[in-house]
This record gives sequence, C-alpha cells and structure tokens, in this order.
Amino acid sequence: MEPENPAPQKVRTVVGYPKRNVADSVRLKESYVGDEAMSFRHAGLLDLKRPYPDGKIQSFEDIEIIWLHIFEVLKVDPKKAVLFLTQPHFGHPDGNNTHMITQAFKRLSVKGLIVCNKSVLPMYQTKKLTGLVIDSGEAYTYVTAVYRGHALQDRVLPSPLAGARVTDVLENLRLKQDHVLPKEAIVFENGVFTKGPEVLFEPNLGGVACSGLHKVACELIQQSPEDVRKDLFGHIVLSGGNTLIRGFPARFEKEIKDEYSQYGGKIEDIIVVAPSERDLGAWKGAVEVTKMSNFLEQCISEYDYDVECEAVEQYKHDYGTSQSEATSSGGTIGTIQHGYVITDQTEPQLVSSVTWE
Repeated sequence: MEPENPAPQKVRTVVGYPKRNVADSVRLKESYVGDEAMSFRHAGLLDLKRPYPDGKIQSFEDIEIIWLHIFEVLKVDPKKAVLFLTQPHFGHPDGNNTHMITQAFKRLSVKGLIVCNKSVLPMYQTKKLTGLVIDSGEAYTYVTAVYRGHALQDRVLPSPLAGARVTDVLENLRLKQDHVLPKEAIVFENGVFTKGPEVLFEPNLGGVACSGLHKVACELIQQSPEDVRKDLFGHIVLSGGNTLIRGFPARFEKEIKDEYSQYGGKIEDIIVVAPSERDLGAWKGAVEVTKMSNFLEQCISEYDYDVECEAVEQYKHDYGTSQSEATSSGGTIGTIQHGYVITDQTEPQLVSSVTWE
C-alpha cells in the first residue's frame, strides 16, 4: 500500500531538447525533464528550457511535458486525478491563468483542478488561518497578510530581496575577495563569503533601493486594519528555501522586534514561526487543504470547465474556504496518493494526485 502522505519529491522545471546538430548522431529521447535534463548540461547535447523564468509561464508546451512526465512516473491516470497547482500572488496574468486551466482540461483531461495562492498555503501548514507569511524564493520574496485563510486585499508585497540577489552579492564578494571590505559587511571563511544573505536585511549591500525584509513586514502590518495587527504580529510564518539559511529565523526575529519597538510596540507580542520543512511550506499547506470537508467543492470540475467557461476564466487563485469550514476537522475527501513539487530556482509550484472516493 502507498503511504497516505508520502514525502514530496522535487522536480526542477527544466526541459531539455536534443540540439539539431547532435540529434542524428546521438541516440536521444525527444525530451528530458528535471535532473535528467540537467545531467546533460555540460555535454552540450541539449537545449535547456525553463518554462517560467521569474515565476511567470512562458511556455505551456514545456509545462505540459513536465506534467506528463510526473503522471508517468507516478503511474497515475490524469483522467482520474485532481491537479493541485499553486502560483505566486502576482505570478500569472489572467490570460496565463486561463491558458493553464485550459491546458490541464484539454490536453491532460484531468478530473478537476484547483489553483491556489502560494503565499497563503504556508499558513495552513501551521494549522492556523491568520498571520503574516514571509515566503522567500529565488526570484522574489512575498510578504502576505493572511486573515481567516485569505490574503488581505492590497496587503501582499513582493520584494526583490530573494535568492537571486543573495547569489549576486556572493558572486560580487568573491570577485572582490582581494579588496578590503568593512568587517561588518563580510566574513571570509575557508575561501567562502558567508555574509551574502546580509543583503536580505541591508539591501544597500547589494545596491538595491528598497527596505529590508523585516522593515517590509513591519510596515505592511502597520498598514493593515488596526483590529488584526496584533494577530499578524503574533503569528509570522517563515517559508521558502531562503529562510533555511543558517541563522535566518533568529536574525529576522531580532530585526523585526527592534523595528517594532521603534513604533512603541511590545516585542513580546511578536511570535516568529519557522517550521522545520518550511522550504515545502506550500506543499504542506496544500496537504492540509485537501483534508478539508469542502475541498472538492472548491475545485474546478470537468462540468465547470465545459459548461461555465466564462466563470472558470475568472477563477480566483486564493483558496476560498470559509472560516467555519477551515476550522472544522472534516473528513478527508481525497487522499494524497503521490506527490511532486515542481521547482526550478524560481517560484516553486506544486502538483498533487488526489484519488476521488
């Protein structure tokens, strides 16, 4: 028997196609996905494509190949499965979202699907519905105020302070390793600069004209409705690969408490939550969502797509559970049979195969 909630496996969103000049001379498949595609990168045999650089889909053909690869590995018939997709809050224009839904129904013939706000799901991982999510990936960090399971209107802020910026700073520091730099800006250890992540709190080190993540978080909460500010400060959830950087949770907590004290706030009101598997925060939250009694009601079915196409085109990607439903234990309508997180070094997406009872 398959375990009910197996650990998710990661698949990079990279598709490789044989180059024209080698396709005839070397026996290659029509396409390669993920790590298998990356294994050819030094051989020069494949053209590597990333379907959604910066978290925005550029090639639906490549996305389809990745989806088909996952279903093949899982040995799951798409026609009997629900596709659970996540996207960044500002990730896809409406046209992209509609095209993605069309692709899933027309090309894969899935039983149903749901598209959720990636920055809200880590809140469900903690089994609470209100708080602030700091979701830091490769291209962007999203700071999202969540109230009763939904992102508060206009209380989602993207920040360029993310993994790519840390990498840029590290590369610049490496190139300048013979240059004398302020001790507080850099630590040189065994030939590796270990203070590149400092840019997340001091953007000027990377030449970025914006506020540090702690300031963005504090300012967003202060701009939220007064009656929810205490709840937001009292449950700040860290999510995404960047938050796994050694010492990040403690440093973030210190900085936001210092910032909050300048507003006259009590630092004991601030609670920062750093789940052990926070790099899989969206996945873990999605698992909790599938356990809700009204989960399938929130999905787009084949009927919805065939009969109510216009409504489907306006389908919202924030999970639409009411507070009463979200807080109820409910029975499990579907069980996670297998799971794959699709990720490159930009914004991760999540795909789940859910068996209908």
